[in-house]
Amino acid sequence: MALTKLDQMYRAVILDEAQHPRHHGVLPAFDHEITVRNPSCGDVLHLQIKEDAGRVTDVAFSGSGCTISQASASLMTEQIIGKTPADIEQMVETFSDLIINGDVPNADILGDAAF
Repeated sequence: MALTKLDQMYRAVILDEAQHPRHHGVLPAFDHEITVRNPSCGDVLHLQIKEDAGRVTDVAFSGSGCTISQASASLMTEQIIGKTPADIEQMVETFSDLIINGDVPNADILGDAAF
C-alpha cells in the first residue's frame, strides 16, 4: 500500500521531531513541573515550564518513550511558548476533541499538531 503525500509528510514530521526534539533537556530554573507516565506502554515524560507575567517563556521535557511520544512532546513544547495557562487548556481540549471526534472547527490553534 502506497503512502499518500500527506502521510509521508506526517511521517517525516514525526521522525524529525523524535530525532531532533525541540526543548529537550532540563531547565536551570522553572516555575512548574510535572512527570506523567503511561502505564500501558511505559512512556515517561517530565515537563518543566518557566512562566513570566502569566505566559510560558521557556519549557523543557525529558523522559523516555516511543517515537510518537517523544515527537508529540517536542511538538507540544513548540506550541505552548508564549501562551497563557488558559490558552494551553483550550489547546488541550481542542486536541482531545480532534482525536476523539475527528473534526474540530478551531483546530488551527493547534499549529503543527492539527491534522
